[in-house]
Amino acid sequence: DFTQPAEFAGRREVTAVPTQAPFLMNSRVIKECAHDLAERILKRGGGDDPQLEWLWLRVFNRPIETTERADVTTFIKSLRGDLGSDQSPATELRIWTELCHSLLASNEFLVRL
Repeated sequence: DFTQPAEFAGRREVTAVPTQAPFLMNSRVIKECAHDLAERILKRGGGDDPQLEWLWLRVFNRPIETTERADVTTFIKSLRGDLGSDQSPATELRIWTELCHSLLASNEFLVRL
């Protein structure tokens, strides 16, 4: 948001506009960043819980909360079910890319910038 041209403002208000969400969902750059982040997570290995801890620290600079862990675990299980029971590297990369994409497009990540 812009201040009135005749006024001085030491700081602009932080707001989100409706077009931000579609832009971030469809942005090629954000998708590439999500893919790169997912590759880094999978290279670390160690299972879902340590990977989620690392992801939250990396993206939000804080530990993952219990409720978030439950929601994300449900999300991952749902995607695994939708994509079939095979846990091939390509399938896991797609699952983690989708999760990373959702985090990079979240308000918490944007406001932290």
